[in-house]
Formats: sequence, structure tokens, C-alpha cells
Amino acid sequence: MGKYRVEENTDSGDIRESSGSDKRKIGKRVEDGSMTERTRRRYEGKYFAESPSLLDVDGFRFYDSSAVHDPAIYGEGTVWDLVPLSAKSTMYPHQRSGFEFMWKNIAGDINLEKLREPFENVKEDSLPGIRDTVIHLKPTDLQKELLKKIPEHPGSFYEQNLMSLISVHPSLVAKRNEFSDLESQLKVRECRLDPNTGVKMKFVVELIRLCDGLEERVIIFSQLLDPLTLIKEQLNSLFGWTLGQEILYMDGKLDVKQRQISINFLNDPKSDVKGLLASIKACSEGISLIGASRVVLLDVLWNPSVEQQAISRAYMNGQKKFVHAYCPVTSKWEVDKIEQQTRKKYHSDILLSGNEANACKMNSVSEDTILDAMVQNESIRHMFEKLSHAPRVVPNSCNQPSKPSS
Repeated sequence: MGKYRVEENTDSGDIRESSGSDKRKIGKRVEDGSMTERTRRRYEGKYFAESPSLLDVDGFRFYDSSAVHDPAIYGEGTVWDLVPLSAKSTMYPHQRSGFEFMWKNIAGDINLEKLREPFENVKEDSLPGIRDTVIHLKPTDLQKELLKKIPEHPGSFYEQNLMSLISVHPSLVAKRNEFSDLESQLKVRECRLDPNTGVKMKFVVELIRLCDGLEERVIIFSQLLDPLTLIKEQLNSLFGWTLGQEILYMDGKLDVKQRQISINFLNDPKSDVKGLLASIKACSEGISLIGASRVVLLDVLWNPSVEQQAISRAYMNGQKKFVHAYCPVTSKWEVDKIEQQTRKKYHSDILLSGNEANACKMNSVSEDTILDAMVQNESIRHMFEKLSHAPRVVPNSCNQPSKPSS
């Protein structure tokens, strides 16, 4: 009968088959690609009753996706929370059914014990530990003035990139037409080489300076290359550090041989390297950056797995020091991204760990003497609003973010 389903017309009792080219509706109804609720009840129940083997195939159980208020899917704290509100409000019934089917049949009844086994007790016993901290920073007056010209929740990638650049340092948008009225302030050399003009830049510079005193190395990850270039210029201006000696740089254009040389320098405890400036896309799986114990993510990423991959370049087998990962944020948009991203990670941790307690549990905690020193420093403590330690956004049973001491 081709791709069309033929159903008896209950009014006339007439049945007639239809091919793909015959779509006349005389004494019958032809359904193309979808079934009504009546058809589903008529055929689906009989189909599954006669084919019990299809109810359970390799650990998967197939369900009827007609229930639209299943608490296992739509309840609080479920996978439904991961769907953006804009998508929920515009989702058609067939899209909702597809969402239900995918979740129930692919993840709903799968035996998670087999998935958990390879991940249990892999890193915890062999590595010193890791701590993830979100640093809420207060933008400078110039940054606030620039941020007012961008929507609070930027929609386009262009607007999002502008906000990311401004949050690092205002001079990064000096050539943009949107800020032509402030061009004279943004283009002067004193502004570009002054870390105090941008709060994220100030945080990065102070962190690297203090880490150097304790012989710890820092990796700065960014999706955008302009902030990395500016950090390189400022470190050279402030401390006289040069590229290839104290500072290493890595992006996608770097050839494989030079990239490996940089990695070897970073991991060599006898080298003069203070830190690595790296594009987050340039550090793929397999790269070991265990010579650094501090990781800064200048951007907030939508995909938590990309962030985790970046942090894991330092937090991997061979690491001898406790790893601290920092994500500085300055705007509500970045905070919202953090919350959405962390909720995704929380649900995936629940899925793999099997219980909420494990998902809320932090790795062994180590005091962050460097961050504490920055927060208590009278000259820079004003730039901190609060600190949120991992887990970033969790149920009420877990610890809440703490504010720096005043």
C-alpha cells in the first residue's frame, strides 16, 4: 500500500486500498506519515500485543508517547528542565511526542549500571583533586557604559561576542561602530595597556602574578583570540615577559610541531614558563597540560562538555597538584548561561552517578590561598561580588554559594 495507511470508513463500511499515487478519499481515509489517536488505539495495541518481543529489545522498553504529563519527564528536576523556555512554548505536538519517545526509549529504561562502571573510581583515587569556582566580578564604570549599549540578553552571536570582549577589556571593542562615541577613550594606548580598565583582565593579571610567586602555572582559555593577544601584550608591558619564554600561545593556526614544543615547555618544571594562552578549540582530547594547576575560562560556554574537556587538559593522569578552575563572570547573561549549563551537567551527573548526593559532592577540597589573598587584598577586593564554588547550581540540599569576606 505504499507509504499510506488505509483505515475503514466507519460511516460507509467501504474499504479500499490506496497506492502512493492514489489519494482519493472515497469510502476510506488515507493517512500520510501520522496517525490519529483513534488509529493509534486501533492498531498500536494490537501490534504490540502480537509482538511482545518488541517491548524489550537489548534493555530498551518501548512506550506509547501519547501521555503528555508524565512526571518522569515533565516533573521538576527532570530532563524537561533542560529544554529552553522559548522551545517549550513553540513546540508542536509531534515535536513533543518525539521528545518523549527519544527520552523514554533511549534513556528512560536503559540499564545505567553498565554505563556507570567505567567511570567509577577512575580519577578520584589517583589525582589530588579539583575545585571549580565561578568568580562574580563587578565591571568597571567604562565597561558598564559599554554594556548598556547591548541588550541584557544578547540574541545574535555578534552581540554575544561583543559582550564577551567588553567583559574582558573595553579596548577590545575600540574599532566597533556601536561605540564610536567612546572611541577617543578606548583607542588610547594607556587604556589598552591598563589592566584596571577591564575587570576580567585585572583578575587574570593578578592571578598570574600571585601564581608566579608560588611557582604555579596558569592556563587561560578563550573562544576569541583578541583577548589572548591583549593579555600577551599586557604581561609583556607589566612584567617584561616574552612570547616563547615566560608566556606560551596556542591557537588553531599553530603547526603540530610548534604546538608540541609549547606543551613540553609548559610541562617542564625547569622551564621559565609562567602561563599558557590558548584557544579553547586548539586544545583537543589527548593534549596533556599537567604543568599548570590553575585554569581560567574567560568565556562561558553553552556546552559543558567543551568546558570540561578544557579543564581536563590540566586535570588528568600525571597531575601532581590540586587543580583550581575559575570562570569569571560580569553580566546577568553570563550568570544565566552558567546556571543553564550547570543544570545540564547536574542532570548528566545524576544519570551516571545514580544518586543526588554524589552529584552534589565536590572532590576533595583544598584551600585556595591565592584566591583568598586576592579577595582580602585591600587594593582589589572591591572588584569581587561573590564566589560560587562547584556545584554551581544545585538542589537546596547542596551548599549555596559563598560571598567573599568583607
